[in-house]
Amino acid sequence: MTSKKNSSEPWFTSQSSQVSRLAVLLKRLESEAASLPKSSSLFKIRDIRKLNVTFEEAKNEIELIPNIQVDMSKLQKYFVSNVTDEILSSRVFNVETFTDIDNEIKTFVDKLHEVILNGAQTEDTNGITATFVNDLLRVANLDRYPSMITNYPKNELVINGQDTISARPGFVVIVKNHILISIEEERLNNITIPTGYGESQIGVEILACAYNNLRKLGAANYRDQTIFAMRVISAYVTFYKAVIPAEYWNELDEGLPKEKIVRVIRWPAINGLRSGYYLGNLEGRQKVLSSLAKIREFLILEKL
Repeated sequence: MTSKKNSSEPWFTSQSSQVSRLAVLLKRLESEAASLPKSSSLFKIRDIRKLNVTFEEAKNEIELIPNIQVDMSKLQKYFVSNVTDEILSSRVFNVETFTDIDNEIKTFVDKLHEVILNGAQTEDTNGITATFVNDLLRVANLDRYPSMITNYPKNELVINGQDTISARPGFVVIVKNHILISIEEERLNNITIPTGYGESQIGVEILACAYNNLRKLGAANYRDQTIFAMRVISAYVTFYKAVIPAEYWNELDEGLPKEKIVRVIRWPAINGLRSGYYLGNLEGRQKVLSSLAKIREFLILEKL
């Protein structure tokens, strides 16, 4: 009677196979990371998905914008209720006709007129939108201690300790573990459907700013971070919010993340070239300024 031959592999052969499979997997992950664009401005939806970043509609405004009471008394003058979209979009617009507003508000209105007249272009707009956004953030006191605006900071996202993606958003406000990023149309390289109207670029810039902030904090361990972002295309403003879990960075240190997801929510919910709060009308200005004021208050309260 012949004994049955044991078909199982010797333990050393089995271990060797596992090591080989692991090496193949790691090589594939490294190759996927290396295949990503080296600049955030070149990212498309398919690229941002590889980083496990998803964009979703917020259920309501409160899910994204902090539900905080803020004093709007100093901002109300920027609502300029008598300035309509029809007036702002007129080619014969003349700010001098507004005798009931001071010179500071006249400058704000005049710049808004230039933005609206310029339209939702995807080409170079000579910095018109960026100039207005810069003023908008300062009107909302985001350049007042403890918050501070940094213009066009250079950030890098590092994957697996070697693959680097550069990002340069328009304006960044950082208060400890919380960040507000503002990205206007001049900084969005490709406002088209394949990029989610710039959302793929925004996703990378959220990660890059958060990554660089962690390095500056010099913490012994990774920590959760809350990131707000504001996209401005012509006079249309959309807000975003992401909470990046500490574990996400641990995965990124080893390659492309496979389990942890960065969920970015959007409000107003619809995404498009002409979606969001429209600064050409009173309600849009009220919503944008109150949202910025609430975000600033959130940043400050979280610091205390």
